[in-house]
Amino acid sequence: GTFSVGMIEDALDPDVFWFGTTQAGLGRFNKRTGDFSFQSHDPAKPTSISPGSIWRLERDSDDPGVLWLAVDGGGINRFDARSGEFKRYIHAKDRPDGIAGNSVFSFVQTRAGEFWVMVKGQGLQRFDKQRERFELFSETNGRFPDDKMVNVVEDLSGILWLNGPGGRIVRFDPRNGESRVFGRDDGVQTGAAWSGGAAVAPDGRIWFAGGQ
Repeated sequence: GTFSVGMIEDALDPDVFWFGTTQAGLGRFNKRTGDFSFQSHDPAKPTSISPGSIWRLERDSDDPGVLWLAVDGGGINRFDARSGEFKRYIHAKDRPDGIAGNSVFSFVQTRAGEFWVMVKGQGLQRFDKQRERFELFSETNGRFPDDKMVNVVEDLSGILWLNGPGGRIVRFDPRNGESRVFGRDDGVQTGAAWSGGAAVAPDGRIWFAGGQ
């Protein structure tokens, strides 16, 4: 069945909340009226949401009227709550500076103003929102140690932390591109890595949901 993922208050209307779903697109709830509505994929409408499960949604760091969505199978979507329109960033073979794949479970907007996307099986990408270009850090080009990562979060010092299946955690410094892998010998659990299963606590500690 369908279940919801995350919830964000609308920056323009405090009575409205937005939430992701696994099958019904982007949901909208008006707490004053109690009404629900959904923005679903429409094959005939290029400004509709991509098909697929939404695994993360976050308000844009520069424009509070914009939401960013990670869509499994549908890349990254930009949603303008004022117009109700989506812009899809999906993989295209003829665009080397585009998104590397469509299986996206997480992204992070950093304190330095950067936008990082983890594309499952393809690598980590830095997304330039103004130029609409993606820069790839992957095993293939030698700039990232593990393309199977699922979650990405930023710690209080600006370091990115990623986890994925197989009991591996990657520490990545976006300032110099250096990375370090932590594994079973470091005490990392083996097993599955769940989408959304990473968080930074107020004291700076990072928590990952494991498979055990």
